[in-house]
Amino acid sequence: EMYLGRVQAFLEEMSKLFPDCNEPLQVLDLGGGTGILDIEFVKQYPNSKATIMETLEVAKVTKEIVYEHQVEQKIEVICGDFNLDPFLGPYDLIIASGILNFVTGNLSDFFKKISASLKEGGYLLIIGPSANDVNKTPANMLSWLSGFLDGIPLPPSNQEIEAAVQASNL
Repeated sequence: EMYLGRVQAFLEEMSKLFPDCNEPLQVLDLGGGTGILDIEFVKQYPNSKATIMETLEVAKVTKEIVYEHQVEQKIEVICGDFNLDPFLGPYDLIIASGILNFVTGNLSDFFKKISASLKEGGYLLIIGPSANDVNKTPANMLSWLSGFLDGIPLPPSNQEIEAAVQASNL
């Protein structure tokens, strides 16, 4: 699924934001899953480094995939909870992929934490479902249906995300 358009679209957008492939960029991927976006990023930007923050169970698999792609010198996989653990930084790019419905506490505070970890002029990339209205299911819910049925909270609405981003000065 990742290689059927998602990676290509991601790299196309990154080339617009970062046209110099030799630039030494720092990336933080919150809930990076398999790490494929980061793996392909450091391949396209060979002087860059990425950090993937993932839960213990997922991080084990992520580390194996990073090793298989032979980019373990460029990608650090750390076990952590993005709600509790510091992000450090500063980063040129922070990726928040499919995590907003797992944010505990105030969404604005979470975005302030992200903002504090970005370099001046850095970017936040949000990937994942959102609802058009508060407490409504997102239009793309089908792909997340099993998770929602298992108790994953609904994602924040577009309005909630926009308000939180503005409140955090992103």
